[in-house]
Amino acid sequence: MPSMDDLVKKPDLLSFYIASKIPISGPTGQELLEIIGISYGLPQKIELLKGLDRMRCKICQVLISLSLSLSLSLSLFCVFEHPRHMVAWFLVFLMHKHAVLWATLHQFLFNCLSFFFSFLRTVIARLCDLLVMSSDGPLGAYVNSHGYVLEVIIFRKANGLPLKGRPVKEYSWFPGCAWTIVNCASC
Repeated sequence: MPSMDDLVKKPDLLSFYIASKIPISGPTGQELLEIIGISYGLPQKIELLKGLDRMRCKICQVLISLSLSLSLSLSLFCVFEHPRHMVAWFLVFLMHKHAVLWATLHQFLFNCLSFFFSFLRTVIARLCDLLVMSSDGPLGAYVNSHGYVLEVIIFRKANGLPLKGRPVKEYSWFPGCAWTIVNCASC
């Protein structure tokens, strides 16, 4: 039997423990446990689905995912590239067992990088704004005359994308529609 302190800290285990002690039939109890599990995980699943609906620039997504590893690399770079003061400072932390100070320094570096990368979190569009105008779907790719592969995504509306030039109907793949090139405003 788990301790009451463990159960209080984890509401899903507490509800499972309470539901398993109710004197009801097996199938009904199993159904009740499934309902409890679903209702507990539902808010997290909703947030995950909301996150999937947001579309960001691919370069920005890569930079955001690298921000944590970059902050660790930067803190190690500070220690190893500046041996006179940073390594001595690091050794003082270790000698006095002040791991909290090292963690504070690392958190400071991470916060600086998080601030730097915060502008990359711009949401360009939502999945519900995708517009399917061909049998190929909403996403396409082609190679231009210079050999560059370009991706084409069609949206009803988009944000944070400055236009390069004016939209033109010439060379449009879709009759009556104008097109232009856009770049991510964040990166």
